[in-house]
Amino acid sequence: MQLLVTDTDTHLVITVNEARIDAAIATRFKDKLRETIVRHRKPVEMRMRAVEFMDSSGLGAMIALRKALPEDMPLILKGLT
Repeated sequence: MQLLVTDTDTHLVITVNEARIDAAIATRFKDKLRETIVRHRKPVEMRMRAVEFMDSSGLGAMIALRKALPEDMPLILKGLT
């Protein structure tokens, strides 16, 4: 899985360099990112320009990641196609 995580002073920037987030990788994607998000406890900006396709399991993974954050901490999605 191709992810680049950058920890800035104010938030976590995650660049997703996968063309597809589907059933084949959704569980690993969710588990890896949930661990990272929970550990850093900062607002998250996900750069998704490389993602060309996301199925329902990918969407479920994104919802699980959002739920892993406290309610007042945003998950910002950028570069959606």
